[in-house]
Amino acid sequence: MTLRAWGLALLAAMACGFIAGRWSVPPAKPLTIGAKQALPERDLSPKGEVRTVIVTRIVPGTPEAPPAHPEGIGQHLSTTATALPALAGPGTFHSAIFGQVEGPRLTLRTLQWLDTPAGRVSLGDASTRETVTSFPMPRARPEPRWTVAALPAVQDGRLIVGAMVEHTRGPLVIGVGYLDNRAFGIVGARW
Repeated sequence: MTLRAWGLALLAAMACGFIAGRWSVPPAKPLTIGAKQALPERDLSPKGEVRTVIVTRIVPGTPEAPPAHPEGIGQHLSTTATALPALAGPGTFHSAIFGQVEGPRLTLRTLQWLDTPAGRVSLGDASTRETVTSFPMPRARPEPRWTVAALPAVQDGRLIVGAMVEHTRGPLVIGVGYLDNRAFGIVGARW
């Protein structure tokens, strides 16, 4: 085989690999936020206190929309409504959480309002203190690192059997094989 024929064969193999690689990549799956089922409320109040610290009950469904919200703060994820019986008059405190994904970062923003039988009540300064937290995401499927293959071939009407072993590290592929009393090496890339 001439050098030109080898070059054309290499280009054809790379083009076929590129096309097959693009077709075989599974589509990205969205990250789903929100509980599938109802979760109970839990009282975490310190000893001697009654209902001062609670984990709120989760009820799947459409959250109550806030009376107003600005554009560009993301999707409405949840609304928590807390009855405030200790107030001079009855009231319900609402806290809505909006989320927005930018690259690998999820930003959460909270909207709050207080409803009473007389209408909404003004609120004081509000702030959220948050820490940067990273959650490792599971891969859609683990990428295989090793490949072992049998290489059957027919030459002059007789069956020739060989073998090949490949190791992949990131985009680099290296391997060795043996066929028809000849050893060979593999160096390549995957995408």
